[in-house]
Amino acid sequence: LAGKAPALTDQHVCNVVWAYAKVEARSPGVLRHMTAVGEEVQRDGKLAAMQIHHVAGIVWSFARAFIPDQEAAAPELLPPGVLATVAAAGRLAQRSLGEWEPRTLVSVMWATARASLQDEALSLAPA
Repeated sequence: LAGKAPALTDQHVCNVVWAYAKVEARSPGVLRHMTAVGEEVQRDGKLAAMQIHHVAGIVWSFARAFIPDQEAAAPELLPPGVLATVAAAGRLAQRSLGEWEPRTLVSVMWATARASLQDEALSLAPA
């Protein structure tokens, strides 16, 4: 994928990381690739420019891939780029709650809670 990165859309990126998570692919190469995706979407405001469903899909995939078996993980166990992306998605959702459909919002809430980012997760809960 690295050589094809300029031609990839947000949908392509979301589909690839979602597929890794869905089939529970956790090889070192897959996790390195997902870490690189997390770092890349943090650059130049890319995450904020994505459509909401892509943001939700990417962070759901990160939480599913890096934190298996319905466990919560201490934030320091996640690669920094992945943790930063999950936290940024939580902040993004919180700033624009009215624009998020329940399904996408729940995906981000679940990912932030799974990554033990309680402040981000709780900020998305209904009052």
